[in-house]
Amino acid sequence: LVEDGPRRQLLAAVLDRWAAVCRQHELDAWLLYMPCKHRVLADFLTLDGSTHPVLRVWRANQLPGQLQSLCGERQINFIDPTVQLKQLAASGENPFNTVYDTHLNQAGSAAVGQLLAERMTR
Repeated sequence: LVEDGPRRQLLAAVLDRWAAVCRQHELDAWLLYMPCKHRVLADFLTLDGSTHPVLRVWRANQLPGQLQSLCGERQINFIDPTVQLKQLAASGENPFNTVYDTHLNQAGSAAVGQLLAERMTR
């Protein structure tokens, strides 16, 4: 969550600069938000007493919505693959590498790639 203050100002400045560079070079500005593994998989996990306390208390916040709003104010196209990754998980396929790795696996990468292809060819 990016609250008002230095972090939000820094993020806004970075997005302003990104939008300006894209305009300067006559490019469309895009931002791909990559959700964390927990945001995607939380609804599919059953945590027990042996689960690390940090994972037991983790809750999704409004970061994607905040980023989308900041991007919208700057005419930056915002892409959030959370829904597609959750759909993949709901179908029984894990979109991430397992055990201590937060990177997408082949299935997750394909889902994000498909979304990018769909959004960028509109």
